[in-house]
Amino acid sequence: MRKYFELEEILEGVEEVNKQPQMVRIEITKDEEAEKLLKDFEPFFRGKKYEARIHEHLHEEKGPCRVRLLKKVG
Repeated sequence: MRKYFELEEILEGVEEVNKQPQMVRIEITKDEEAEKLLKDFEPFFRGKKYEARIHEHLHEEKGPCRVRLLKKVG
């Protein structure tokens, strides 16, 4: 299983069509790494709506992905 920390800007309305959301995706080995990465990258998302999550990629094990929400702003 691969595990990722993801931080993604949430766009709404016209922004969804005209703009690419900011996104960070970093492979991690432990959930604790995600908390540190959130603190490190959160300043870049200040003033924006975003979601931080842990994405467990299970396709190599023939399973569906699992996503756990860490934080949602906006």
